[in-house]
Amino acid sequence: MKPVWQQSAEEYIKLASENPDLLSSVDDNPYVNQMERLIEDLLWLPENRVIALSSATAGIVAILRALGIGKDDEVIVPAFSWGQTLDPVLEIGAIPVFVDIEPDGVNIDLSRIEEHYGKRTKAIIAAELFGIPLDWMRLHEIAEKTGLYTIVDSAQSFGALHWGPMPSAVVFSFGRGKLICGGEGGAVAVNNVNLYDALLLSSQHPIRVMQNLQADIPYELIDSISPNARIHPFSAVLIHSQIVEYRKNLCKYHHFIIKIRRQLDDAGLRPVTIPLETSQSPKVVAILPEEPDDLKEYCYEFGWEVNSCCQKPLVFSPTIKNLQFLPALKHIGFHQRHIKVRHTSDEYPNTIRTSRSLYLVNPFTDAPQTYSSQKTDNELIHSYQNQAC
Repeated sequence: MKPVWQQSAEEYIKLASENPDLLSSVDDNPYVNQMERLIEDLLWLPENRVIALSSATAGIVAILRALGIGKDDEVIVPAFSWGQTLDPVLEIGAIPVFVDIEPDGVNIDLSRIEEHYGKRTKAIIAAELFGIPLDWMRLHEIAEKTGLYTIVDSAQSFGALHWGPMPSAVVFSFGRGKLICGGEGGAVAVNNVNLYDALLLSSQHPIRVMQNLQADIPYELIDSISPNARIHPFSAVLIHSQIVEYRKNLCKYHHFIIKIRRQLDDAGLRPVTIPLETSQSPKVVAILPEEPDDLKEYCYEFGWEVNSCCQKPLVFSPTIKNLQFLPALKHIGFHQRHIKVRHTSDEYPNTIRTSRSLYLVNPFTDAPQTYSSQKTDNELIHSYQNQAC
């Protein structure tokens, strides 16, 4: 039997052969709409809170523009993440402020943010690496105290369960290697309708802007100049069909990941801690083992993949070291842009330790299909009852 995503893709291709506009429409596309409405429903959001884009990176650029953040504004970022967390900040000319990650963790240390924001700081971009959710309640408290916008880069944590009010914006990725993969694509969820309108204006084709704006903005103010970072409808079809299937198995996925985390913890292999009242997203478990060989030997018995992350810390990238955006351009004869950064530490000890010691365990090779469906335990039920998103 063909998987649902393949059936959906074949149906879409058949329809597109009769109506080529379905392949390239820039307006209020029904396939894109279905994807956006489904994500809103999954996040318990009202309509007109999610916009699909070409990638998560494009989504972060768009939300920064929508928030009015630009040249020489400061944006707090984690010292350890993927380059795509930092690139949007440099794209708009803002100044990244690097904050170390948690001790024995992978995400930004929320306890250190308040001591490092200043008059020019406008927002926090906090990445949720390897499916590990942030403490959204703590992030909300920081925003209430500081007045900073909160942007969560959830490119790797779609499907995680959170506890706390939704941040200003949450950005998802559906590219390669993700739990839900459309080949390419991303989405941004926002917590109010005004920000939804601003995001439309900063990311979508003017035709769609006119069709979807909630605010009463005169036609003459809708500019024809647009970044046009829309998602391709075919990616939206693939993503929609996979999210539908994922929702059917949501309980099973989380019950399984809780079981695996407990099993690893009981074996003394200590998965990276997650906040209370949350559940991490499948499909890898991040571990900082004292003895990597013990981890590999244990996982080998169960047929689980184990990989060393081997990721260079963002804060020590050539761009930050040389203070030049795309520094290699200089070596091929093109002008490179000089940048400003603000450091909050001389060494970033937690970042260095994690980058050297992090391993990822993937027990999900066949697990979602073969793991028997069971009633959720009390812990998982409690997580569902208390999740804000």
